[in-house]
Amino acid sequence: MNLDLVDRGAWTFVPAQWYKLEQRLMLNTAGNLDGKIKILVNDELVLNLEDVNFREGKENRKILII
Repeated sequence: MNLDLVDRGAWTFVPAQWYKLEQRLMLNTAGNLDGKIKILVNDELVLNLEDVNFREGKENRKILII
């Protein structure tokens, strides 16, 4: 499983096997690149992205969903 990517279809899972998936998001301060994404699979940190931009200006209330 290549967990360095967050592209759709980048990860595969074994059918009929249970996985514990956890996603943690911290929104960025509007206009700053200080958001964070962490993804854990079976309690193991597999992806840690920092400097993420979910929203740009204070007037922008829409949030980019990956």
